[in-house]
Amino acid sequence: MKKYIILSLLAFSVSHALFSQGWQPIDITSQNLGGIRSMVWHKGKLFAVTYNQALMVSSDAGNTFTDITTDTLIGVQEFLIAAGNRLYLTTWRATRLEGRIYYTEDEGKSWVLDTAGLFSSIRPMYIYSYNNEGYIIAQFQGNDAYYRRDMNDAQWYPVDTFYRNNIDPLDFTASHDTLLANTPNGLWYSTDNALSWTALGKTGLPAFYNGHGFDFEGGRIYFVGKEFQKKPRLWYSDDFGTSWDTLAIASYFDTNAFGTEQVSMQLKAVQNQVWISLQNEASNTVIDVIHSTDRGNSWAHDTSGLHNDPFGTDHIGLMITHHNTLYAHTALGNAYKRELNNSIGLPFYATPLPVQIYPNPAVHHIEISVPANLLGKEMELYTSTGLWLQQQTIRNIKTHLPVYHLESGVYIVRIDNNSYRFLKLR
Repeated sequence: MKKYIILSLLAFSVSHALFSQGWQPIDITSQNLGGIRSMVWHKGKLFAVTYNQALMVSSDAGNTFTDITTDTLIGVQEFLIAAGNRLYLTTWRATRLEGRIYYTEDEGKSWVLDTAGLFSSIRPMYIYSYNNEGYIIAQFQGNDAYYRRDMNDAQWYPVDTFYRNNIDPLDFTASHDTLLANTPNGLWYSTDNALSWTALGKTGLPAFYNGHGFDFEGGRIYFVGKEFQKKPRLWYSDDFGTSWDTLAIASYFDTNAFGTEQVSMQLKAVQNQVWISLQNEASNTVIDVIHSTDRGNSWAHDTSGLHNDPFGTDHIGLMITHHNTLYAHTALGNAYKRELNNSIGLPFYATPLPVQIYPNPAVHHIEISVPANLLGKEMELYTSTGLWLQQQTIRNIKTHLPVYHLESGVYIVRIDNNSYRFLKLR
């Protein structure tokens, strides 16, 4: 017993020490490279593009960086993304109004120009990969050109739904093979690699609002924004947009000397934890981030270790995770990392994963992933009206359940007195 108590106290002390360190600068921030413009994890290494036009790579989780030669690339290097076994890099040459996309399959030793199907005069502004299979969607100059591709395609193809419906997505997020787009017309989704898109429901959402950050994690969609002349709000949906509810966050948004409230910039959800970065509104203050460890029910500022912003214009513009660490860089190029351990006083991996159902929405089947403590429990399937459909014992951590025969609509999986919803599509 004494040994157990001593080890427990030691583990807690180490955990508390790690958590108390908060955000830590990444090595590249201290180098005279003008700060980070973009960064991504690829093949177990951290790649970054700096404002001084250096493509860098770290093999030790951001502790040290080395240069990658890019002499053959034309234009200013801007955005990085990893898709399948490829690392993509976008460039822009303003003197000729020429945008390019390159990829490498050997970590920068050689590059391939990948612009078939694109207009050379449009500038890549945003590029997003999903599903870990090399699927990519890209936004080009002016929010009015969107293209998609996967590694098996010979070229890029326009996203026709956006053109036909005059939809201009602001950003994207994904969970498994479900891709979500945040647009001024609400949230849209695709389950067929951006070929077709459907608008999510808006029940519980205001008629007019500005959205600034969203994510899809553990079956919950988070969406932060504000209505005209109203306080910022965090909306969420646990039934894939069938209904929306709100979580209180307004008290964590400060105001400037003119009474203008901070604007949310990015939202990142990791299991039960949620981070929202805020635009600074005052000079000589630390850039602001708020953090929840209980899916948005309670919040606290998470700024320990972040830099002082002399002009009141900086904010965290990107947050990505790798293993047990959250990485971030700011609009002005500072880069940080923080351990995901001990945000709740326990090792991150020691908290059982929640039940996950994916893909959600589903067409042919769903995979139900459960923690080990639920093995042997009964799993039941109901319609949204409470009609019982079937029951089976959970034998494995992952269960494959065909749903192709079900009508379109919301269904409920009930396990150990808890309910989990998914949407069945045609």
